[in-house]
Amino acid sequence: MKTGCGSLHYAPPEIIMGKRYTGAEVDTWSCGVILYAMLTGYLPFDEDNQSLLVKRICTGNFVIPETVSPDAADLISKMLKVHPLERIKMSDIKRHNFFNSSDRANYILQDANPKEDHYKISNHILNKLLSLKFDFKGLDLAGVQDSIRTNENYSFVIGYQLLEDEFKREQQAKNQAEK
Repeated sequence: MKTGCGSLHYAPPEIIMGKRYTGAEVDTWSCGVILYAMLTGYLPFDEDNQSLLVKRICTGNFVIPETVSPDAADLISKMLKVHPLERIKMSDIKRHNFFNSSDRANYILQDANPKEDHYKISNHILNKLLSLKFDFKGLDLAGVQDSIRTNENYSFVIGYQLLEDEFKREQQAKNQAEK
């Protein structure tokens, strides 16, 4: 196969570079991205600048947070190998400790953004959201905050969540840089 398709964030290096590829290795990469996102709440390769995003993907430049179990981290790192022939095969994934763990429930990401009444809204993130000129559907500040707490299906709620995720990633990167 040679035709590029799909979202850049999930595409492996061989598709980005326009090389021939096989479906199994491409699917393994994409599933590795999905597994990473399921366990962390964000994508392994995420940049606002498309050139930087392409460079990170093509060099395999990503960090697995310490909150990810060693078995899951091992599997992800084997799925996201830059060279397609070095990627773990599906038969090996099926035999991997993470895949076969009877304790998989411990790997599941708990809702990182619970939208219950006790959910605290960050004033810093809220102010950033308010500066972005979203359509707040005529809601006053309290209505916007309630919509965020209850996770209503508004674009500004998604905007808040994205800003919150970005802030958490920045904090995590800052903490790792300080180590």
